Amino acid sequence: MLFEENGVHGQCYNDNVNLKGATTLYRFFMLERYGEEETKRIEMNIYKVMKYTKTDLIEIRAKYKRMYKELMESKI
Repeated sequence: MLFEENGVHGQCYNDNVNLKGATTLYRFFMLERYGEEETKRIEMNIYKVMKYTKTDLIEIRAKYKRMYKELMESKI
C-alpha cells in the first residue's frame, strides 16, 4: 500500500539492486523490528488497491509537509 510508513526503509545499493531487495533478510528485519502481526499486516497491504481522491492526496501532502517542517525545526 502506498504511504505505509512502517514498510519503508533504506537499503544499501547491493541489497536493493544486486540482491533484488534481499527480501529474506528484509523480512527478518521487519519481524525483529515490528513483530509477526504487524509484519503480516504490512505484507497483506501490498496487494490492497487504494483509490485516493484529490482531497485525500492534498491531506497526505499536508501531513508530510508538517512532518518535514517539524523534523527541520527539531534540528535547529
